[in-house]
Formats: sequence, structure tokens, C-alpha cells
Amino acid sequence: MSALWGARILRVKVVILVLLLPLAACEYSPDEPPAPAPTATHSVDPAVFLAAVTRQLGGPPAGSSFPYAIGKTAEWTAELAAGDYLLTAACSGATRLDLKLTRAQGLPEARDYPCGEARASFFRHTGGTLTARATALYGLEAGVAGVKIEPNSDESLRENFGASAWARDVLDPSRPGEYRGSATSDAPTSFGLAAPAGRYELNFACRGTAATRLSIRSWSGAPALAEMTVPCGEVISTDLQLPSDGAELSMAPAGGTGQYSFRLVPSGKGQG
Repeated sequence: MSALWGARILRVKVVILVLLLPLAACEYSPDEPPAPAPTATHSVDPAVFLAAVTRQLGGPPAGSSFPYAIGKTAEWTAELAAGDYLLTAACSGATRLDLKLTRAQGLPEARDYPCGEARASFFRHTGGTLTARATALYGLEAGVAGVKIEPNSDESLRENFGASAWARDVLDPSRPGEYRGSATSDAPTSFGLAAPAGRYELNFACRGTAATRLSIRSWSGAPALAEMTVPCGEVISTDLQLPSDGAELSMAPAGGTGQYSFRLVPSGKGQG
């Protein structure tokens, strides 16, 4: 009797085990979707862009005393002797390069370039403090900008810089109270004049390109002159109202390298 009872208990245990097996199989059903794998993160090594900018700039200047900087925002300030210089800027890992050049006691000269290749510009420095700030815009956080300056050794650039004399002579004689400036660029550029709010006559001339897109706004952003196309080769004059202090002229050449000369003359002033 005890042996029979033991056999029944064994059969019951086997039946219970058999009944539990399907339940255990259901708990780990292969039809259920697998747990999601951890998402891999994608990162870009800033060293790649750093190397690209270094290559575009051609490395640091040969003279160790001349400024050179690379970074998300590359900036340097230096005391430079009067002379002819070449300023080179580049960026990688971004869309645009914003370059601002500020001379002692002057307003920033803004330049905007596409990334991908170095942009070099010749300019004549009258001596003193010079600050350059290059920023990589509209790209990856790892984007890199670079800027350097070195003495100009290209005689053709020096000869072409007759734009300086032209800019001075084309609007001569000077007029009392005028606010004058000039610029040279193969890309959109801007220039600030420290003129107070008021009524002005604008004199503007350009060469080196067939025409220039020109617009003016105050430093607060208020429009003073809607964008217009100015044919080059002659001096144009127009009246405008500067609604608040400071005038920023924006110019863009229609191909080639535009050379610009301009001034604001307070209305009612004599011609001198």
C-alpha cells in the first residue's frame, strides 16, 4: 500500500511538472520582440577639423612674432607696426566663417566667408593694436575656425592696393563733418561708421565689379537704406535718415573683388 501510494505521488509530481513546462515556455516566448539594443552615439573628433584648418591656413606664419589662432572661436590681439599685411582665415566642420577685424579705436570690419577653403585678404595697417576674431557658424559643435596674419610678400597685391589711393581721391575734396570709410572684398562685407542719428547725404563709389548690392542700417538694426543695386564706375549720392546712432553699410559685389569708398555728410553742411 505504501509503495502504491508512493507511485501515485510520483505520477502526480510528473503531471504537475508537465503542466508547468508550457507555462515556463510561454514566459520566454520567442514571438515577443527582443529588448531594444542600446543606441550607439555618433561623435566627430575635433582633431579632424583642426587638421583641416591647419592645412588650409598653411600652418603658423613663418615669423613667430605674428599672430595665429585656431579654435571654435579663434581670436588674437597684437601690436603691429605700420605696413602691408596678409590676413588669412579658414574654417572646417561648419557652414560659414564670421570674421571681425578691429583696429585701435575703430569699429569692427565684418567679413563672411563659406567654409572649405582659406580666404586671404591684403590690407595696409597704419600701426597699433589689431584684433581678429574668427568664428565657425552653422555647423557641428566640433567646428573649428582659424586666423593668422603675416607680412605681405606679393608685389601684385601691393600694386592692386591702389584702391586705398582711389578710395581717398574718388570722393575728394573732403566735406565738413563727414564720416568716411572704404573697404575691399570679394565676398559680402560690412563697415561701421560712428555717425550719430540724423539726416545725411550718402556718397558712394565702387570699382572692381560691375555692380554692388548696398544697404545701410543703424547699429540698433533699424533700416536706413533699403538694399539697392549700385552700378560701379561712378559716384552716386542719395539722402537718408539714420534713425539711431551708428551706421553699418553692407556691400556685396556682383563677382570679382569689389572696392568701395563711401561717406555720410550731415545734411545742411557746406561742401568745403
